[in-house]
Amino acid sequence: EEDSHVTVLYGVHDNQNDKVKALLESVFKMDAELAELHVFENERFDVLVVRVESEDLKALNKRLTNSLKYTNDYPEYKAHATIAYLKSGTGKKYVDGFKKIDCVFDRIFYNNSDNTYSEEIDLKKNDIERSP
Repeated sequence: EEDSHVTVLYGVHDNQNDKVKALLESVFKMDAELAELHVFENERFDVLVVRVESEDLKALNKRLTNSLKYTNDYPEYKAHATIAYLKSGTGKKYVDGFKKIDCVFDRIFYNNSDNTYSEEIDLKKNDIERSP
């Protein structure tokens, strides 16, 4: 994967850029744990992903789903990051031995559905601005 990321909400409908930006401007650094590796197998390739555990990400997903119009096929939010696309049948050998890693997400990238609008929000800056 050339551009690793954790999707917070997929399928946001167009013409909500200002609303999305307003919702994200009040988000602060998010604690997370890279918890375990999984492989999704299909005929073409194996997809190696790391499951991400984060109450902060779950809360942000809920906030966005409650506030925005969106369409996707996954009613339950399962945070993960794709690591690699592998030759079909080879992914399982990478799953064992992974040690959990604590991390902090300090940036959010928002792209609308047709990639005509993009915004990067620095969550460290949001933290500084909320300090007394």
